Amino acid sequence: MQGGDATIVSGVALGGLIEAYPWPEQRPEAPAVSWGWGIEGQELLRCLVKPEVAVVLEIGSLLGGSARFWADHCPSAHVICVDPWTDVANVADRPFLEHVPDLVDFVVGRTDGLFDVFVASNWELRHRITPLRGFSPDALTRVLEHQVRPDVVYVDGSHVYEDVIADVASARTLFPSALICGDDYNWPAVGAAIDYLVASRGDVLHTEGNTWAIEYAGAGRHAARSARTIGPVERSWPVRTALRFRQRS
Repeated sequence: MQGGDATIVSGVALGGLIEAYPWPEQRPEAPAVSWGWGIEGQELLRCLVKPEVAVVLEIGSLLGGSARFWADHCPSAHVICVDPWTDVANVADRPFLEHVPDLVDFVVGRTDGLFDVFVASNWELRHRITPLRGFSPDALTRVLEHQVRPDVVYVDGSHVYEDVIADVASARTLFPSALICGDDYNWPAVGAAIDYLVASRGDVLHTEGNTWAIEYAGAGRHAARSARTIGPVERSWPVRTALRFRQRS
């Protein structure tokens, strides 16, 4: 995962990706917040990921809490943040706003409100973070098109079962040498998807709190039954807002 050749390739290719997805020339007039999704398994990630890694890609960045964790833990790494930062029509669309009520008036009904808050909150790290605005897993192919191969892929996007499967499977296919880890394993749909992927390939799953990480066990096996079963899952807010965003585009 951290071999010299991969690191060199990533470092050289990053220039093109950074140029393709630049930061605004000026910091937006938006509130900066330090709140972000809590990473319960920080010790697990610190154990599995060496601070010397060159590139971390995360699927689902929101306000940048996890990006700041990676920037702190891997002081030489560049963090690629994939997120659509969709417009917020009402508070019910984005339940995380209950944790940051001061943002409600700024982001609800405001074009680019969430993206502006992300930019303002991470302005001091703009030389180490690239915001790639779009939907996974399509956005991952854009990263590969720039010949960037991350050392770590952190998955915290849509929590719908099928979407988690797509994100993790795509990351593994496109970046086979990367450590794949993520958040919210205790969400039923997320946990079921991760259990299925691990069981289908005979891999090893590490968890701490809501954090999960997959250790590859070698060549994949025939698909096995999931270690956990799940009934019909209502498509949650990330997908509903994504569909609306696509319809407006």
